[in-house]
Amino acid sequence: MGMFDYYIPDPPLHCPACNSVLEGWQGKDGPCMLLIWQQGDKVPVAHKLPEEDIDNNKVFLESFVLPSHFEIYTDGCKCERMIDAYGFCENEVWCRSEVVTHLNFRPGYTTSVKDEHKIRKYLKQWIENEIE
Repeated sequence: MGMFDYYIPDPPLHCPACNSVLEGWQGKDGPCMLLIWQQGDKVPVAHKLPEEDIDNNKVFLESFVLPSHFEIYTDGCKCERMIDAYGFCENEVWCRSEVVTHLNFRPGYTTSVKDEHKIRKYLKQWIENEIE
């Protein structure tokens, strides 16, 4: 089936470096069923699967929830780079999103201390427009 889901932050997120509105968010921390998640809703608002593959669309969509926190990504701004954001849920409802910067970067379980410092430095340079 799908390899990712689609995400629509509400309100929209902006690039911290160029202030462009960021769209086209995708992520792999959810069910990865080509679902479309809208911030503020508990269940997906739609999906991009062929309709003939789904017996009961409402029941299908209501069978999914997001994890308490997840990561999404897009590449749709003037900076021409991949941008990550964190999503946060309360009571299984996506309630908050924030673009990943050097100030809020959360290392993963495979991130070494050395890599964490490199990533934070790179994010800071990007936001301060020191990267061409």
